[in-house]
Amino acid sequence: MSTAVFSRFKKINTIISISGLFFFFLLMIFQNLVKGYFGNEYLFIGYFLGVVLLVYLFIVDFIRKGTVKIHDLDRFLIFFIIIQLIWALPTFFSSPRAAVIGFMYNARNFFIPYALVRFSYLGSFNKKWLIRWMVFLIFLVAVYGIYQYYFDWERFLGISVATAGFFYSEGRRAYSFLLTPLDLAFSSMIMGIVMFSYLIEKNKIFSLLTHIFLFLIFTVSTILTFTRSAYIGFVLGIFVVLVTFLLKIRVNIKLLFIILLFIIILIGIGWGLFPDFFDKIIRLEDSSAIEHISNFQQGIRVFLQNPLGLGLGKSGWTVVNWNVGGGIYVESAIQQVMVESGIIGIIAFILFFGKIILISISNYFKNENPIFLGVLGATVGIFAGSFFLPVYYFSTAMSFYWGLVAISIFYREGAQELVQRDLDKRWI
Repeated sequence: MSTAVFSRFKKINTIISISGLFFFFLLMIFQNLVKGYFGNEYLFIGYFLGVVLLVYLFIVDFIRKGTVKIHDLDRFLIFFIIIQLIWALPTFFSSPRAAVIGFMYNARNFFIPYALVRFSYLGSFNKKWLIRWMVFLIFLVAVYGIYQYYFDWERFLGISVATAGFFYSEGRRAYSFLLTPLDLAFSSMIMGIVMFSYLIEKNKIFSLLTHIFLFLIFTVSTILTFTRSAYIGFVLGIFVVLVTFLLKIRVNIKLLFIILLFIIILIGIGWGLFPDFFDKIIRLEDSSAIEHISNFQQGIRVFLQNPLGLGLGKSGWTVVNWNVGGGIYVESAIQQVMVESGIIGIIAFILFFGKIILISISNYFKNENPIFLGVLGATVGIFAGSFFLPVYYFSTAMSFYWGLVAISIFYREGAQELVQRDLDKRWI
């Protein structure tokens, strides 16, 4: 391929891939509204276009003789997908539709956004604009979630199929355009942790104030979902970000003590604003906590009885929706992997996310770019939340998470360097 033809081809592919990514993240924000007002048909058209774009990018990379370099994380991802496919077979023979839908749901939530960014020709300029677009979309969702909670809470109740989840005890929960408090909670949590990572770096006054404002918006949005596991993930994610940052700058003990005291004061303020809810978090006496604990205990028992797993699709929502024989219902994402894929699957799962954590830490200590710190904290937060809820099924939160992972970690087209070397530390 001549240089002139290749250059023209590269520009066309850049336009197609970037447009596809912007459209994909926009669809993830409004997918449930589209589904509620127009039905699944229009939603599936959007997913289909995303798959077509993904296939196109793979073909282009093949024609160009694999210029996108294989990263260690790719090997872990391929290994995890193979394990999932193998453990889909038992369910496929007994309930084909459940196995296929279960696997495709996993693919949509992380493999598609991961690969879309992975095989896109993103220069430094485009990567920063993609991050801005992602932050802007979740900001819109978070702001409306806060407004909705106080002034517009009933608007979308009629088009949602899960209104029971909009309540905690006697109170309401914010859900925004996503039509689910849980997806809003973890989407806001992820972006809140990322903004905190930028906040603690050296910033000019405008940048500092912008990050503080965004961090507070995402924090309040998370709080108003009244999702206990997102609170835990948020706190642990920020804690890991702080510890990593302090280790990097070799902070003294006095400053560390002041920061920890500040965190305690923030928790105290939250407790003062919502005393009843915080009491329930500590005592775990509400019906939701009791049900989670019961499901968790049941999942452990089933795993011990079936250490090799029951088969993909035999836990979680597929059991409920498709009446899968021999399955059980557990909410914890960790336990779903344990119950479905057994000990081999859970080892692959832990290795995969452990690799993301190690790569993020290594890249941050080499480059000090806050995006690596943010991905590190978000990974810890999501992993913590997955002990209680099926976080990896929350399509909006996970799509944006995998987009950030791919932006921050991977090699790009024609590049001999990692992304962090051409990512400006400022995203605004």
